[in-house]
Amino acid sequence: MTRLHLVLTFAAFLAGGSAAPAWTSAAPVAGRYQIVAGTYEIHGGIFGVLKLTLPAPTQAFIELNLTPDGHHADLLILGADRKSEALALTGGTVSPEAIRFHRVSPHPTFPGVMEETDYVAKVEETAIVINGATRLLPPPCCDVPGYFGHTEVAAVREPALTIRVSEVELCWPAAAGFAYQLQSCSDLASGLWTDVGPPVAGQNGVLCVTQSVPAGATPQFYRIVPALGR
Repeated sequence: MTRLHLVLTFAAFLAGGSAAPAWTSAAPVAGRYQIVAGTYEIHGGIFGVLKLTLPAPTQAFIELNLTPDGHHADLLILGADRKSEALALTGGTVSPEAIRFHRVSPHPTFPGVMEETDYVAKVEETAIVINGATRLLPPPCCDVPGYFGHTEVAAVREPALTIRVSEVELCWPAAAGFAYQLQSCSDLASGLWTDVGPPVAGQNGVLCVTQSVPAGATPQFYRIVPALGR
């Protein structure tokens, strides 16, 4: 597949001021989105019309980056490896309705041929929908495609995975005839250790105790000490 790398620059059409655009539904959120539907088409050339249903190995993710002021955006369509670029759009202008990427320039390879790129990305809650195409005007020759376009390419934001531990098991080798005391501390700098439960008698083997970890609880450090005089 031909890789299109399009560096787009525009004059911003936002009305004065430096405040970020006020989105009527959901402001764009930078990050990576996973493509769930859409099509990519190439028209012209020796193959006529080629149509690719998305997602595909070469187009599986969308990466959206925003400038700090929220006025401009870059958009990449990435392969399943999350690295290879199928399309790169930069310098898109953010408006209350959408992000638009548009450019008309001479083609770098074919003299007398203009290259027009026009893409629109709309944000719908935690999803992005993009439509647009690059056209060569006029087509340079019958063997070279003159249209590369995306239609209704929908992508959902990759969810952030979190892991929460609800219980820990603490184990240590315990000799028979000795007692052991489990202790916890929330701040090592304080040096204050608190007994956790009563002492536990050893039985010449590995001894284990479990501790629940409530949601939102302060992180704890644990240690085991001999229960002297008990």
